[in-house]
Formats: sequence, structure tokens, C-alpha cells
Amino acid sequence: MATLSTPQDELREGEEDVIEHISHEHPLTSFHVNIPNWAMCKGCWLRISGRVYGCRCCGFLLHESCARAPRVILQHPFHPQHSLTIVFDCGKGFHCQACDTEKHNYLGYYCHECQVHLDMPCASAITFPSHPFHDREHNEDGSTMIQHFSHRHPMKSLQLSSVGADIRCKVCELHISGEVYCCPECIFFLHKLCADELPQVIAHYLHPEHPLTYQGECQYRGGTFYCNCCSREYTDMPSFRCESCYFDLDPKCALQTHSAIQEGVATTIQHFIHDHPLTLYYFKPTNYYKPMKNLVFHCEACRQPMTTDGLAYCCLVCDKNNGDRFLLHQSCAHLPSGLEHPFHPQHQLKLLPRAPSAEHFYCSACHERSQGFTFYCAECEFHLDLVCASLKPTLEHHRHEHNLTYFQRSPYKYPSCNFCRRSSRIDVYCCLPCNFNLHHKCLPLPPVIEHECHPYHPLVLFSKFVLGDPNDQYCDFCEEIRNPDHGVYRCDQCWYTTHIDCVISMSEVEGNISTQFEDRRLTKLNEEIASLEETIKVMETNLEALTENLDALKVRKKRDF
Repeated sequence: MATLSTPQDELREGEEDVIEHISHEHPLTSFHVNIPNWAMCKGCWLRISGRVYGCRCCGFLLHESCARAPRVILQHPFHPQHSLTIVFDCGKGFHCQACDTEKHNYLGYYCHECQVHLDMPCASAITFPSHPFHDREHNEDGSTMIQHFSHRHPMKSLQLSSVGADIRCKVCELHISGEVYCCPECIFFLHKLCADELPQVIAHYLHPEHPLTYQGECQYRGGTFYCNCCSREYTDMPSFRCESCYFDLDPKCALQTHSAIQEGVATTIQHFIHDHPLTLYYFKPTNYYKPMKNLVFHCEACRQPMTTDGLAYCCLVCDKNNGDRFLLHQSCAHLPSGLEHPFHPQHQLKLLPRAPSAEHFYCSACHERSQGFTFYCAECEFHLDLVCASLKPTLEHHRHEHNLTYFQRSPYKYPSCNFCRRSSRIDVYCCLPCNFNLHHKCLPLPPVIEHECHPYHPLVLFSKFVLGDPNDQYCDFCEEIRNPDHGVYRCDQCWYTTHIDCVISMSEVEGNISTQFEDRRLTKLNEEIASLEETIKVMETNLEALTENLDALKVRKKRDF
């Protein structure tokens, strides 16, 4: 929940600013919002914090920039021919001409003459370029005009901020920001860099018979084509096309694979796991074929679902004959045959396409079941799946002599933190050879502390400290032997040295600083004092009895003699 400041708080900061706004039936007041979680602006639906305008009764919030947005924009860079008026959609929805998406319950701008809509994020993100090109044609509004082979209409130069607007480049399909070219009539956006580097004709290994020519518009009836690389269906999109063979590649597949070849990536490999040659391929996980749009493909090596775009190797023979896609991540296709890994430093691990004695194995690091490749030690029956093989000990911590590896889920069934002794299965750092574990929350250690065990000077954190014989190192606090390879707190001036655990309590690491420190020596002294005090009480009782007897004897003496 968002925390709203009270009117009294606002009065202390100054007089409240109250406005009427078309987006809400009640007046909106300016105030400050503290956000521990997510709260959304009801105008642009982006995260909100800081100074806002809102209705405390309804919980309705607007960014200050959205609330104070001009009611009319006389000349917007995207649609400069007419003025745009601010509007608020109350559920019917409108189509934003910049990002080409339907919007509901959004603030936006509208041209009544052309019926052009811009949502608030796009309207705010698109501006005139700050440094127009002086050697090119300019519009009256100052924007630069270019005629580029990628599009049939002249395009104007614009500047886009990276916040809010969901606009993508038609060539690289990435979110667009910075210097761009735009055809507002066709909703065609192009990175300036893509425009400068886009080739008009390429020779491509997937179709070596003929060159492929860039086509700004689809040449097929209905405006739809299938990419011969990723098999995704595209509508009203450019392509690289062979007119003789009806072979098409979408720009992203064509350019990503073409760039990889120029960097020396092999276009075809023969892998020991598969009978047919594998071809370099740009993988896109969604919308492969309409009948199989919910099908998830897996890498045959790591068995991880292929959920992101990227280079991979594919068997075109299997794909063509029976529709099965044999896929390997590019990184999984070039694994070493042997591996020395810190999770099993005793022996070298050998790469196997499958477990030697079964169809599956359980990884010795994460204990998860896998049917993919394994790095295997026959002598120790040690298996390492490819995900764990990619993990490296990267965290140096004062509590342990070896670097620790981060695991999102604990590799142990019943994990116990070596510091707080509590169990946790998420966000842990481990040293597998030593079975050493630390919770994420137990990691932070203050670099300098003050402690009552050494009130004269502060104690400084050191990764290790050895004075004299390494086998004869003691903690000055508990007077027990300490490991010379472990971190310590010590005084630079007195060389007073302690275990970390002796001066840092569990409650401190969890954020609740405790002023009570356990001192084993003090406990022992307290026990001795308590014992002596009990003895004194007994002796005092006996003394009282003896004194009474003495007094009684004195009285008898006086009476009788």
C-alpha cells in the first residue's frame, strides 16, 4: 500500500495546491507519496512516487507531470499539423498511433480533425531532436527529413526518451529510444543506428543460391509472410527476400545471423550427439507455428526451456522431415570435453550426452533430476548438470576460507545456515566441498564496530590475520583457538583480535541491534559469584545461630555465677 501524507504534514511544508482534472470527479490535491510497494499513476499507468496529485478519499493518484500536462499541445512532433487536446478514456479505449496498441483508462491526446490518439507515455516521450542535421531537408517544425530505402515515405527525425513509451524499431524489434526516424502515417519507427547500418542486399548462408534484398513492404497477397529462419508469421512487416525462390527472412533473424558470421561464428557444425549437421539459427520462442503456439522447445544439452530470443543450432533435416526441432543453445553446442570445476576439485569431469547407467541422473550440486548432458566423474559417481557447471564461486566472505557460490534454491534438502543455524531454501551462498552455507540476510558485516569487550578502540574487519605460528592463533575474547584463514575483527592499535561470531550477534545481522552480548567468561564468573554468595548466606545463617548460642551462654553465666 502507498503511504499518503496527512494534510497536517502538507501544511507544515506549505499551502496545498488543489486542481480540478478531467481524469477524476473530485478535486486533486498535491502531496508526497512514500512507496514501499507498487503504486500506479492512473494517467500513464507507470510506477508513481514522490510528488503527486491525488484524491485521498478514492486513492486516485497522478504523477505531477501527468496532472500538470498541458491541456492543449499546439504542435506535437508526431502530429504537428494540428493541435492535440488532452482526453481521458473511461473504459471504451483508444488506439495509440505511436505504439500501435489499444489503451484503456489512460490519459492521452487527441486530434479532432484527424482522429489521431497518443497515450500519455508516447506523447511525453516523443520530442524534437536537440541537434538536427543541417545538411538534410528540414520541415517547418525543424525536424530533419530523410528518404530511406527501408520505407516508401520520407521519414522525420525525432527524439524518444527511454521511459514509458512501448515503441519498437521495425528492423531490430527492440524498444526504441534516442535518435529515431519516424513515418507517422504508417506507424514506422527506425533507430538512427539501424538506418545507418542496414544493408540493402545481403548474401546469406541459409539461402546461398541468390542474394536477399530488403523489402520495406510485404510482397505477398494479404501482407503476411513466414520467416524461413524462425518460422514466425509476420504481417505488414519488412523482410529480406529472394524474389525468385519466395524465400524470406525477417530483419532481426537476417541481421543477427549475418552479424554472427562476420564475427566468426560457424554456420554449420557436426555435433557428437546428433546424426545430422546442425545449422546456426536465430531462435524465437513464441508463435513458431499457429497449431503449436503453446509448444515449449528445450535445448537438448541443458534441457532448459528456450524462452528467450538468441542464437542456437538447429537440425533442419529433422525439422523438415517430421517437424521435430533438435535445438542446442550456441553456448551448449561448444562445451569442452573435460572440465575442472571447484564443486569437485578432486578430479576432472568428463562431458557425457547422458548418464552412463540410466536415462536420467540427479545433479550432485543442486540434486535436481536431469536428462541432459552431464559433466561426470566415474570414480566418485559425481554428476554436474550444465546449469550448475556454469556456476562459479564468486563471493569472498570473511566467514569462510573459500569463495561462495550463489544458489537461488538451496542445493541441500535440509539446509542450515552456518551462522544463524536456521533453515532456508532460497537465496543462499554455498561452498559445496565444505558443506558451508550462508543465508543472503546473514552476509552483511559492518567494516568497523565498537564493542564493550574492547572499549578502548574500534574493531576493524579483516579477511584474515596471523600473528606468529598459524597453528597457535587464539581469539582474545573467548580465548579459544581460531582458524587463521577465517575473517576476524581486530584493533589496529592493540592487535586485540576476535572471532567474528564473538562480537557480531545474530540479531545484529538481521537488523535488530542488540546491546546484550554473550560473554562466556562473564557467565562463568557470575556462576562462581552466585556460588560464593550462597555459601556466604549459609555461613551468615550459621553465624547468627552461633551468636544466639553465645548470647544465651553469657546470660546463663551471669545468672548462675
